[in-house]
Amino acid sequence: MNDTGVVTRLCSVRDAAPLLGVTVQTAQRWARAGRLPVVTKLPGDTGSYVLDLAAVEAMAAERAK
Repeated sequence: MNDTGVVTRLCSVRDAAPLLGVTVQTAQRWARAGRLPVVTKLPGDTGSYVLDLAAVEAMAAERAK
């Protein structure tokens, strides 16, 4: 839940990649570069990125145009 009381749906980079039509490796690079809507990164050097699913879906729809 964010500050406004809205529940944010989350997904992993692995889940986002097929929605965006890219490989997992490309989605990981995009997350590191700030091109994907990262909500948080799990701890550690190899921690997974957690993404905002609604923003990923919007990005996928835009890419499909």
